[in-house]
Amino acid sequence: MLTKEDLAKYPFLKKASEYIESLNLSIDDFTDKYDDIVERALERVKFAIDGKLIKVDLYDPEKEILSYAVALALIYGLKDAWLIRRFANNEQKLYYEMLITEDNYKIIEIAKDGFNWDLELIEDNFIIPVEQFLEIAPRFQAREWKLINSLLDKGKVYLKKVKIARLISEAVKNKIIKKSEEEEIKRLKLPEKLLYKAEVVKSKIERKEIKEEYKEIYTPIKEDLPPCISYLIKEMKSGKAITHMARFTVTSFLLNIGMSVEEVLEYFRNVADFNENKTRYQIQHIAGMIGSKIRYLPPKCEVLKSFGICVEPNELCKKIKHPLQYYKIMRKKKNEKI
Repeated sequence: MLTKEDLAKYPFLKKASEYIESLNLSIDDFTDKYDDIVERALERVKFAIDGKLIKVDLYDPEKEILSYAVALALIYGLKDAWLIRRFANNEQKLYYEMLITEDNYKIIEIAKDGFNWDLELIEDNFIIPVEQFLEIAPRFQAREWKLINSLLDKGKVYLKKVKIARLISEAVKNKIIKKSEEEEIKRLKLPEKLLYKAEVVKSKIERKEIKEEYKEIYTPIKEDLPPCISYLIKEMKSGKAITHMARFTVTSFLLNIGMSVEEVLEYFRNVADFNENKTRYQIQHIAGMIGSKIRYLPPKCEVLKSFGICVEPNELCKKIKHPLQYYKIMRKKKNEKI
């Protein structure tokens, strides 16, 4: 029998989905409530980006079950193919590590509930119908996974525990990736607050991609700012409130061109809902001074476009993919004239 703890360990199971459905929750419900679940989901995504296996917390099974569903919503909502595959790979490794130490009869239940596989157990061998074996096995390149090299009898394949664990975990990975290709998932839109949080986590990927290009710290020159940043600063000076993503964008940009926390703080003083202590804390967090200790980069141009932050683009904007790239080019042009 699958327990709630089992569902927490293996949240890809159908019974886990049924449990979530019974709670009658939607992704919008996690915008202003269930912060602990959202943070756990973000943690799961961070671990995937870093290629680390998260430790399942069975102290609160419900949080584990729900956070997995939210984590999936976050990676699907970001619509980043690399991240989806990275997350799927990490989940595959996690389940494999757990399954190889799992009770044999529990594995049979997991295979049945998760993929409707009809496993049997004879001594220390798992037996699976050949058609179910072939749902996943052809994905492996090693010769040992070829049907001709497997022990086959009366339409059933005999596998050791390590292999059945590999087969199940690979099936989970395949399920996560295939789900992202469904039209309903492609149309998924996250609430702004959740998308903002997800983008902050995703920026860890972008840091890896472009951190070398922008190592140099420049003296801030306002005339060299890209149109999007200039527009946001103008809005802030006029006293208008700007979105979470806009705040993150302008803050991370100004910090990465060399401004201090206090200098960036001054830009926020006229904003309608300005709170000095809260704003300073947020700037310090983005600067990597507290919290994760990561200095975040601003989002790429394609992300800014999706949030409606790319405004009044000029000819140079059409040639670049990142606002810091714009600043670097403008600084270079100015230096060449000196």
